[in-house]
Amino acid sequence: MATMLLFSIAREAAGLATFECAGSTIEEVLEAARRDLGSRFRQVSATCQVWLDGEIVRDLSLPLEEDSEIALIPPVAGG
Repeated sequence: MATMLLFSIAREAAGLATFECAGSTIEEVLEAARRDLGSRFRQVSATCQVWLDGEIVRDLSLPLEEDSEIALIPPVAGG
């Protein structure tokens, strides 16, 4: 089962810090999270960078291992 770590506004929108879900690809887990965690999370997640096991990814069709860790990193602003 993959674990999705949620940070900042993604965590606030979901109401939790982690989401666990079975899925064979990043896309499957992300779609399950968007379905289960509601419309606010769906909106926020669309702006997030996706990381898999500590590496940024752009290909959401990458296969997952049983213990894969996905992280959603929202955009940040500084000043």
